[in-house]
Amino acid sequence: MKMKRVFYGVYLTAIVLTIIIHGLISQLYCGYVQRNTDLILARYHESLDYLNNKHFKNFRTIYIYNKGDILLESKLPKNSIVIPLENVGREGHSYLYHIIHQHNNLADHNIFLPASFESHPLKKQAVQYLFKNYPFSSYCFFGENFKKPIVEASFDFTIEHYACTNTENFHFNNDIKLKPADIRPYGLWLKNFFPNNNQNFQSACGIFAVNKQLILDNKMELYIALFKELNDHHNPEAGHYMERSWAALFNNQNKLEYAQLNNKTMV
Repeated sequence: MKMKRVFYGVYLTAIVLTIIIHGLISQLYCGYVQRNTDLILARYHESLDYLNNKHFKNFRTIYIYNKGDILLESKLPKNSIVIPLENVGREGHSYLYHIIHQHNNLADHNIFLPASFESHPLKKQAVQYLFKNYPFSSYCFFGENFKKPIVEASFDFTIEHYACTNTENFHFNNDIKLKPADIRPYGLWLKNFFPNNNQNFQSACGIFAVNKQLILDNKMELYIALFKELNDHHNPEAGHYMERSWAALFNNQNKLEYAQLNNKTMV
């Protein structure tokens, strides 16, 4: 278990240096949020005290998909909505639930975050960077850029055990055994759901932002099929496949434009 946590920490140290960003650079976290921007949080048992930061009040709506203990809405920003969900599928399940059920009410701009980001320094750094630089024209992803398509670079990836890195969440779910994906390894899974995708970028951390049009560009049938992959177990291997595939989902044209900012690669 300790080895799994160490490995994940090393991996995150590597991938946080690569950021995909596209469009005009705008200020978000520093006192300004573009109008009609929603924040989508996937929560288990994490503290949400950070939502009382004044900058979070500028979102149109903060959707909190809650799979843990009951939240006192009186302690949350007034622009928050709490939606209780069964504890399955990790953050990917929450994100896809939002896309499916809010499909006709999407904000122009949408930021997706695991609620645990505050407890991990590198994830927190990634979110701060996103908040400062997310361009409201299209998208922003964090992950790793390979020298060849991810369907080749990560083709053989499988994972059978994973320990939650957030101590609060691990206390309530210390099961490290994963339910194997119906289609594996990752390369076969990727080809099944994204047969035409040939990009080199692999997303990570479940931290990203996309505009409304990119979400609407995909067929609802695809979102439902991906949702079903995550809808029957609290530790699905397919959740790790989905975490690596957000950029593939919202970038069907395989075109990523790169910019260098503060020694970080962004697309």
